[in-house]
Amino acid sequence: MDGLYTQLFAMGITLISGVLLGLCFDIYRVLRALWRPGPVWTRVGDFLFWLFAFCLLFSLLLIGNWGEMRLYVVVGWALGVFLYHRLLSRSIVSIWFRLFSAVHHSFAYLGRGFYLFWAGICRRLKK
Repeated sequence: MDGLYTQLFAMGITLISGVLLGLCFDIYRVLRALWRPGPVWTRVGDFLFWLFAFCLLFSLLLIGNWGEMRLYVVVGWALGVFLYHRLLSRSIVSIWFRLFSAVHHSFAYLGRGFYLFWAGICRRLKK
Protein backbone atom coordinates (compact mmCIF):
# COMPACT_ATOMS: atom_id res chain seq x y z
CA MET A 1 0.00 0.00 0.00
CA ASP A 2 2.88 2.33 0.74
CA GLY A 3 4.26 1.90 -2.79
CA LEU A 4 0.90 2.82 -4.34
CA TYR A 5 0.61 5.92 -2.15
CA THR A 6 4.13 6.99 -3.13
CA GLN A 7 3.38 6.52 -6.83
CA LEU A 8 0.09 8.42 -6.60
CA PHE A 9 1.84 11.23 -4.72
CA ALA A 10 4.56 11.41 -7.38
CA MET A 11 1.95 11.45 -10.17
CA GLY A 12 0.03 14.21 -8.38
CA ILE A 13 3.19 16.29 -8.06
CA THR A 14 3.94 15.87 -11.77
CA LEU A 15 0.40 16.91 -12.69
CA ILE A 16 0.63 19.97 -10.42
CA SER A 17 4.02 20.87 -11.83
CA GLY A 18 2.61 20.66 -15.37
CA VAL A 19 -0.20 23.01 -14.38
CA LEU A 20 2.31 25.40 -12.76
CA LEU A 21 4.43 25.30 -15.90
CA GLY A 22 1.41 26.25 -18.01
CA LEU A 23 0.52 29.06 -15.61
CA CYS A 24 4.07 30.45 -15.64
CA PHE A 25 4.15 30.29 -19.44
CA ASP A 26 0.89 32.22 -19.68
CA ILE A 27 2.24 34.89 -17.35
CA TYR A 28 5.36 35.13 -19.50
CA ARG A 29 3.24 35.35 -22.67
CA VAL A 30 1.17 38.23 -21.24
CA LEU A 31 4.26 40.14 -20.10
CA ARG A 32 5.91 39.63 -23.49
CA ALA A 33 2.75 40.85 -25.25
CA LEU A 34 2.63 44.00 -23.12
CA TRP A 35 6.32 44.87 -23.32
CA ARG A 36 6.81 43.84 -26.98
CA PRO A 37 10.55 43.22 -26.84
CA GLY A 38 12.55 42.93 -30.01
CA PRO A 39 13.76 39.61 -31.35
CA VAL A 40 16.98 39.61 -29.32
CA TRP A 41 15.24 40.33 -26.00
CA THR A 42 12.54 37.79 -26.85
CA ARG A 43 15.24 35.14 -27.19
CA VAL A 44 16.84 36.23 -23.92
CA GLY A 45 13.42 36.13 -22.20
CA ASP A 46 12.69 32.70 -23.67
CA PHE A 47 16.02 31.39 -22.41
CA LEU A 48 15.39 32.81 -18.94
CA PHE A 49 11.87 31.38 -18.88
CA TRP A 50 13.06 27.89 -19.79
CA LEU A 51 15.85 28.13 -17.24
CA PHE A 52 13.25 29.03 -14.60
CA ALA A 53 10.97 26.22 -15.86
CA PHE A 54 13.81 23.71 -15.62
CA CYS A 55 14.57 24.75 -12.03
CA LEU A 56 10.87 24.60 -11.11
CA LEU A 57 10.32 21.17 -12.66
CA PHE A 58 13.56 19.77 -11.26
CA SER A 59 12.79 20.94 -7.72
CA LEU A 60 9.26 19.53 -7.89
CA LEU A 61 10.68 16.30 -9.33
CA LEU A 62 12.97 16.05 -6.31
CA ILE A 63 9.97 16.52 -4.00
CA GLY A 64 7.74 14.13 -5.92
CA ASN A 65 9.95 11.12 -6.50
CA TRP A 66 13.50 11.92 -5.41
CA GLY A 67 14.55 13.13 -8.85
CA GLU A 68 13.90 9.90 -10.74
CA MET A 69 13.00 10.58 -14.34
CA ARG A 70 10.40 8.04 -15.45
CA LEU A 71 7.91 7.87 -18.29
CA TYR A 72 4.99 8.69 -15.99
CA VAL A 73 6.77 11.94 -15.01
CA VAL A 74 6.80 13.15 -18.61
CA VAL A 75 3.21 11.94 -19.07
CA GLY A 76 2.17 13.76 -15.87
CA TRP A 77 3.83 16.99 -16.99
CA ALA A 78 2.26 16.78 -20.43
CA LEU A 79 -1.15 15.94 -18.98
CA GLY A 80 -0.91 18.80 -16.49
CA VAL A 81 -0.01 21.32 -19.20
CA PHE A 82 -2.73 19.92 -21.47
CA LEU A 83 -5.42 20.12 -18.78
CA TYR A 84 -4.35 23.63 -17.81
CA HIS A 85 -4.39 24.75 -21.43
CA ARG A 86 -7.81 23.25 -22.11
CA LEU A 87 -9.55 24.25 -18.88
CA LEU A 88 -7.94 27.40 -17.49
CA SER A 89 -5.61 29.10 -19.94
CA ARG A 90 -8.04 31.50 -21.64
CA SER A 91 -9.54 32.86 -18.45
CA ILE A 92 -6.17 33.06 -16.70
CA VAL A 93 -4.59 34.91 -19.63
CA SER A 94 -7.50 37.33 -19.67
CA ILE A 95 -7.19 37.97 -15.93
CA TRP A 96 -3.39 38.41 -16.06
CA PHE A 97 -3.63 40.66 -19.11
CA ARG A 98 -6.17 42.93 -17.41
CA LEU A 99 -4.16 42.98 -14.18
CA PHE A 100 -0.81 43.72 -15.84
CA SER A 101 -2.41 46.29 -18.16
CA ALA A 102 -3.93 48.09 -15.19
CA VAL A 103 -0.60 48.11 -13.37
CA HIS A 104 1.21 49.24 -16.52
CA HIS A 105 -1.26 52.07 -17.14
CA SER A 106 -1.19 53.08 -13.48
CA PHE A 107 2.58 53.43 -13.56
CA ALA A 108 2.39 55.33 -16.85
CA TYR A 109 -0.24 57.65 -15.35
CA LEU A 110 1.84 58.18 -12.20
CA GLY A 111 4.96 58.74 -14.28
CA ARG A 112 3.18 61.34 -16.39
CA GLY A 113 1.91 63.11 -13.28
CA PHE A 114 5.38 63.05 -11.77
CA TYR A 115 6.82 64.46 -15.00
CA LEU A 116 4.22 67.24 -15.16
CA PHE A 117 4.80 68.11 -11.51
CA TRP A 118 8.55 68.50 -11.99
CA ALA A 119 8.12 70.31 -15.29
CA GLY A 120 5.87 72.84 -13.52
CA ILE A 121 8.41 73.32 -10.76
CA CYS A 122 11.23 73.83 -13.28
CA ARG A 123 9.15 76.37 -15.23
CA ARG A 124 8.49 78.34 -12.06
CA LEU A 125 12.14 78.25 -11.09
CA LYS A 126 13.14 79.65 -14.51
CA LYS A 127 10.92 82.70 -14.03
